[in-house]
Amino acid sequence: MTNKTFFTSDLHMYHKKIKDFCPKTRLGIIPETQVEVMIKSWNTQVAPLDTVWVLGDVSFEHGSYEKTIKALRRMNGIKRLIVGNHDYSNTLAIYRREKVFNTIDTYFELKKVLDETVVLCHYPIYEWNRCHHGAYHLYGHVHGRKMKALEPYRAMDVGLDAVLNYGKPTYHLWTAEEIQKQLKDKAFKKHH
Repeated sequence: MTNKTFFTSDLHMYHKKIKDFCPKTRLGIIPETQVEVMIKSWNTQVAPLDTVWVLGDVSFEHGSYEKTIKALRRMNGIKRLIVGNHDYSNTLAIYRREKVFNTIDTYFELKKVLDETVVLCHYPIYEWNRCHHGAYHLYGHVHGRKMKALEPYRAMDVGLDAVLNYGKPTYHLWTAEEIQKQLKDKAFKKHH
C-alpha cells in the first residue's frame, strides 16, 4: 500500500474570530469544538505514515500553543509546515522544540508527488518557478477567496476554507490525486 500525500492550509486552531471571518466553512462553531472536529476529520482521511503539507497559519491565538501542540500530536501523518503569516518566530521555535513538524520551510518545491513540480507557499504567487513549463502552485492565505488572476492557471488554494462543507462541520484535506485532477488541464502560465 502506497502512502498518500495531502495538502491543506490555514487551520487557525483556537482562533476565536475565524468563525466570523469564514462563516460558510467554520459554521459558527467555538474554537475548541472546531479543533476536535478538525482532528476527527483529519484522522479519518490521513493514515499514520501519510504526509500532510500544511501551508501555514496553524494556530492563531497567543497563549494557545500548548493546546495546539497537544492537538497536533493527536493528528495522524508526517506533518510538514510551510510558514504562514500567523506562524510567528516564537511559535516556530516551539514547533521545532516539540518536534510536531518533520520539516519547517518558508517555501518548497516538491518533486515526484504529482506529474509536475509543485511550488508550495503560504501566499499566492502570480509567477512561480517553472510556471511556464507546467509546474503547479499550491497556496493558502486567502481563505477560499477567488484569485481571478490565477484561476486559468495551474494554481490552487488548498486551505480549509477553500472547500465548502455544505452545512457540515468537517474539514477536507486535498489529496495529490484531487489536485492533479483539478489542475492538469489548466493553462501553463506564460513566462513574463
